Amino acid sequence: MTDESPAAKHDEETGADSEQTRPEASRQARPDQLNPAHAIVGAVFDLVTDPITRRRLEDRIETFAVVIRVPTPAWATPVSSFFEKTFGDAWRRVVSDGARRPAFLRDEHSPAYDLAHGKSVVGISADLAELPSVLVTAADVKIEIHSPTAARLADAIERYTGEKLGSDLSTIQLAGLDFPDILSGFRKGSTPADIRDRLAAMSARMSGSSSGAKLPDLRDATEYGKAREWSMNLAKDIEDYRAGRIPWSAVDRGAVVFSPPGMGKSLWARMTAHLCGVPLIESNVASWMVEGSGYLNDVIRAQRKVFAQAAAAAPCLLFLDEIDAIPNRQTMSERNRDYWTPLVNDVLSNLDNAVAGKREGVIVIGATNHVANLDPALVRPGRLERTIEIEPPDAKGTLNILRHHVAGDIGDDELAEIAGLIQGSTGAVIMKAVRDARRLARQNRRALSVQDLREVVLPKTELGPDQQWLTSVHEAGHAIGALASGGIEVKNCVLGDGEGSFGRTSLESKRTTIPTKSDIENRVVVTLCGRAAEETVIGSASAGAGGDRSSDFAIATGLVCGLHAAGLMGDFAYLGGIDDYLAILRHDQALRRRVDKHLAELHERAIELMRHHRDAVETVARRLVERRHLSGDEIRVIYESSRSMNLGKNPDLTSQ
Repeated sequence: MTDESPAAKHDEETGADSEQTRPEASRQARPDQLNPAHAIVGAVFDLVTDPITRRRLEDRIETFAVVIRVPTPAWATPVSSFFEKTFGDAWRRVVSDGARRPAFLRDEHSPAYDLAHGKSVVGISADLAELPSVLVTAADVKIEIHSPTAARLADAIERYTGEKLGSDLSTIQLAGLDFPDILSGFRKGSTPADIRDRLAAMSARMSGSSSGAKLPDLRDATEYGKAREWSMNLAKDIEDYRAGRIPWSAVDRGAVVFSPPGMGKSLWARMTAHLCGVPLIESNVASWMVEGSGYLNDVIRAQRKVFAQAAAAAPCLLFLDEIDAIPNRQTMSERNRDYWTPLVNDVLSNLDNAVAGKREGVIVIGATNHVANLDPALVRPGRLERTIEIEPPDAKGTLNILRHHVAGDIGDDELAEIAGLIQGSTGAVIMKAVRDARRLARQNRRALSVQDLREVVLPKTELGPDQQWLTSVHEAGHAIGALASGGIEVKNCVLGDGEGSFGRTSLESKRTTIPTKSDIENRVVVTLCGRAAEETVIGSASAGAGGDRSSDFAIATGLVCGLHAAGLMGDFAYLGGIDDYLAILRHDQALRRRVDKHLAELHERAIELMRHHRDAVETVARRLVERRHLSGDEIRVIYESSRSMNLGKNPDLTSQ
């Protein structure tokens, strides 16, 4: 063989005066510069092989069986090309891409015949199980190539450009960059700095910070609730693992998070990876189905590539979005079962490898909007055994999200009002509100202000004066009824919330234990107080109070029906599905009579409350028409003031 070994070439070309004295044309003719893939592979290959082994492979005085394990399937073909260029084309090369087995791989005994006839064989794969077992068993030399470190990439850059890198690559999060990612940074005519900048940009995109926006600190992101707690514990586990205090088997390595769309599951994953100090490998499961030709082997290849990339980047966090795109074998038709079952089984096998310690360092997190659609085998103990719900944010969480998006342009005191207005909105809705407010401020050539946010979250209402008053009385009834009944906290009242409704009152139960019959009845009374306020102040109830299935009266009927249909009129009550109870009510006349009687009693209680607190209801309603929003504290002040004035007239109120 006439080619020099990569080590010999590198030693020769990095002599004391080689780069300074070599003419430009000579430098451009270097083999590594003509093939950047060979420069990358050569830098890593030289690290894991010694000069004696490389010389034996070059000389081929003896017949060799060689096995090379690469970090991911994407490395297999470049390593094969490098091996042929470096050690000659007389070798039989067995290369597996991780999914479709080439024809020569189907004959497990072919390498044995090649070796017996004096032909050396090299097998290259990310998973040695994909190679003929006889080759793996008979291998004289086993080489394991790892993803390149900062030093190896600096060496590859020098091989390709002929110049040393003037800055340090160690500040870049290289783990998780697959071979195509690295190769795309090596472009014709690039300087070392150009390549470094491209690698840094790709690393930033992988970590979710390519836009330059700073990730929120998950330690302060209380809006993520139980998901935040899990992340905090995971970060501590990884810290203990790195310090040698616990083995990897003690690290919690798998979970599924679920929520409605727009709740920030992907952002949470990036924040978790940042908190844990590990790279994030992101993949959308649905994208596996559209890669390549769409045949099953292409889908399997796509998912294996993702798991192999995560294994190469370990320790890392592998985030699988839309994990419900993995078919559920319990619900698929017989027609599709034979097709999809191999994929599901292959995913489960990869999960076992990742979360059961066979691929140490990989933490797998799935995300879905439809947790009920998951194949039970995905979330059984030993795989992704935790399911964690991300719930709508409370006032503090909403304020956190707002604070992040306004980036210091508005103080917390002013933001608290806006947080109260949009409490419970998804992170996506809050982000859009801030973006729309910034546009409004920009169009008016001014800095972002709280008034811009107010105009966005409380757009001008199209309600007429009569409808505004009716709606305000209705919402005031709910708020005052909640305060008078006790056990329920009022968050705010909004007139025309911009979400298509006429008004909204946000309430929160103070009870932390199982609700009793009395608790359910109080909830029904508060629900009926909107209707009762209309009847008391205006003289009649609107359709919104007693019309369709979303009306207050329909909700109250469902709650009372639940108490009776379940036979739970004792000390404790279980609130079942309202739609189920209403369906029972349509066909059970005896139940309907009991529910009607109970509702009438609770409605009278609501009417009595509204009569006692009519002044407070009207005051809240007038303020709501004027300002369109009242905080819970403002409503409470009105209620307490009115209650104090009425104590002398109504002694019974002292117990309320």
